[in-house]
Amino acid sequence: MKEIVIQPLSPETDGYYIDLKDPFLPEPAGFEAGPLYIDTTYLEEINKAIVSMQVKNIYDPFLHPGIYGSKINGGPDFYGEPDNTILLSEFIELTTVREVLKEIVPGVSAVNRNERSSLRLINKYPDASFTTPPLVIVDGIPIYDINKVLEIRSSEIERIEVLNTRYFVYDIIIEGIINIISKKGDLSILDFDRSVFRQEFNGLHDGHKFNFPNYSIDALKKSRLPDFRNTLYWNPDVRTDKNGDASVEFYTSDEAGEYTVIVEGFTSDGKSGRSVTSFTVKN
Repeated sequence: MKEIVIQPLSPETDGYYIDLKDPFLPEPAGFEAGPLYIDTTYLEEINKAIVSMQVKNIYDPFLHPGIYGSKINGGPDFYGEPDNTILLSEFIELTTVREVLKEIVPGVSAVNRNERSSLRLINKYPDASFTTPPLVIVDGIPIYDINKVLEIRSSEIERIEVLNTRYFVYDIIIEGIINIISKKGDLSILDFDRSVFRQEFNGLHDGHKFNFPNYSIDALKKSRLPDFRNTLYWNPDVRTDKNGDASVEFYTSDEAGEYTVIVEGFTSDGKSGRSVTSFTVKN
């Protein structure tokens, strides 16, 4: 679950309505879930699941630190390594981004015309020059109102990354990139007009790493530490062969009960699919 931002490329674009749908919508269109009522006949199972979760949280640190859960990708942005990275904590505190760009960031200048500001960037190659303004990004979102960007308080900025070369995305030519990353990283440092649409959306998972115990290893097989995992297996990168077949293997936990298997995926031409089944683990 992440927040996505949709905005028109041109400020003159108006009159459009955005409707986002879940690509794996499990229910027919128009379905609305009813109110939640706890079935008292399942209190024993519910309490058992709660106890299992508590046991797992207690014993997890004694297994292998970091063996479960996700590993967040801390790699560079889509453009790779920037030519310049300015950490504002290494400089004296200035008032606004306008002053930071003027005093600290090399090769960047602000130009005012008809009460509107734009940024200019110097190409790192002496025999090349940019003919259009650079792409300005704030917390991962392109921003076209440079006046708002220049008035951001510098105390809210963690770092500024600058790419002083052209960047190509298909047939789009980007004349340099200025990426401003706030300390919060959630785009809360800017106020947007109604043309910018923000919404949380459950999209595809990226390559997070999910580890699970391998009981073919004697040390784990003979361990007396209980295994009360509720999530037995998760893999975001299962690929089928030329016949459309794929297989996975995993070990169950010590928790008996019925488990749900959910498979979601895309074909090479973008069609989505979803299947749900279950299996039972007995003591």
